[in-house]
Amino acid sequence: MSVNETPELRVNACVCVDTGADKTICSHVCIIKKFGEKVLKTLVKEISNPPKLKSASVKIFGCIELNLYLGAYELLLKVMVYVNKADFLLLGADAFYDGLLFDRSKFLMTAEGNHPPIPIVYQLKNNKATVANVGMWDYFKELYL
Repeated sequence: MSVNETPELRVNACVCVDTGADKTICSHVCIIKKFGEKVLKTLVKEISNPPKLKSASVKIFGCIELNLYLGAYELLLKVMVYVNKADFLLLGADAFYDGLLFDRSKFLMTAEGNHPPIPIVYQLKNNKATVANVGMWDYFKELYL
């Protein structure tokens, strides 16, 4: 993934697909860990009319434009940045509006079919979802990239 305004700075990131979420979101900790404190302060833009939240009372830090590379597919996203202690990036339903498909809950793929499908890894422990570890990401990257 890279920040739209600084595409030369690319980082690896684990992404969680959140099919119940309307918007793609990440924590301010994710931005700091991936890109540094300077990017958080300079490239995360304040939102003039932030959305009303139905759930927990969380503070919206701002919005950042990210380029997310899923295999050979490049996805341009406006990501809401929330103040949170956890390091996360949740891919919401807005990512699927531009032709990305959630195929049978097994693959992410483009509607055009011009990129190979990307397998979705489910890691369930005690019937709870867990984050895919970096070792699994490296394994799938070698297989599919």
